[in-house]
Amino acid sequence: NFIVNDVLNSEYKDSFTKKNKNDITIINGIVNSSLNNIKFTKDEMFAILLQLSPNVSRDTISLLYTYYGSEKEYNDNYTLTIEKLVSYLNNDIINDSRFDEFIDDEMSKKIIDSKQRLKDAKKLLIGDNYSRMLIITEYGNEGKDTFEFIEDTRDDLVKIDDKYLIGNSPMAYDISKSFNSEFNFISILTLISIFIVVAITFKSIISPMIISLIIQCSVYVTMGILSFQGDPVYFISLLVVQSILMGATIDYGIVFTSYYLEVRKDNNVKDALSKAYRKSSHTIFTSGTILILVTFTIGIFASGVVSKICMTLSKGTLCSVVLIILILPGVMAALDKIIFKHRKM
Repeated sequence: NFIVNDVLNSEYKDSFTKKNKNDITIINGIVNSSLNNIKFTKDEMFAILLQLSPNVSRDTISLLYTYYGSEKEYNDNYTLTIEKLVSYLNNDIINDSRFDEFIDDEMSKKIIDSKQRLKDAKKLLIGDNYSRMLIITEYGNEGKDTFEFIEDTRDDLVKIDDKYLIGNSPMAYDISKSFNSEFNFISILTLISIFIVVAITFKSIISPMIISLIIQCSVYVTMGILSFQGDPVYFISLLVVQSILMGATIDYGIVFTSYYLEVRKDNNVKDALSKAYRKSSHTIFTSGTILILVTFTIGIFASGVVSKICMTLSKGTLCSVVLIILILPGVMAALDKIIFKHRKM
């Protein structure tokens, strides 16, 4: 203050250059404003500092003010939705040249894409009459822990009207409650239906009964294999496989049985089995292998219930082929007298 007020106005003023006088005046103003706690806007601060250094950037001062505000005036209780945050980034930040140094083209593209993804997702989650909430857990699609979680969730939602718990796991939970009765009903219905068709074809009762029971046995063997492997069992997959497997693999038993009954008329049991093998094995192995490989391949690349159905069907078909090739001939031979006695009747 003494230099500015006295020296620069005294006989010694010519001892200072114009730049010296200007710098001293500016510094004096800065000192006084600091002592008096005078506040400046970002534009005023830029004008003051520009006089000291021509390299000062307006954007730098502006960002410094922004940073100061975020550090000193931010309140942890402030709230902001994700939608508003993404909107702010798109509408303000990426269009502000001050942030060009911090946001490259890749990040800018991600910010723009996030707005569209959020918009598309919102359409899937919020509707005119209902809204959708996704629940993601570490549990499997089915299992004891999964079903207990579903039960607890439903208990928590009791007080909420017009709510629906949907998805693969809730569907499996609902099916599990009626699985035994439905599975038994489908098994019996399928078995009887196929038995009637095959019985009409063979005009016999014993042979169709043997074939149907062998194929049904392959279904239970498949279930046993899944249990021993420790794989999660989809109830819907077992119901579907039960129906498809009976219809798709019953042909293998019909082919072998037809050849056996045909050649048995003129041959003993051993020769009849041998000739039936030679005539039917090519057809059984070719058709069975195709079905096994196709369903197995689809099961690998598919996901969820579709994958489990295809993998279960592949294993079931393999079991059916094995039982028909290894077990059916022995059963036919053991019941040979009953079969042909019944056919004569």
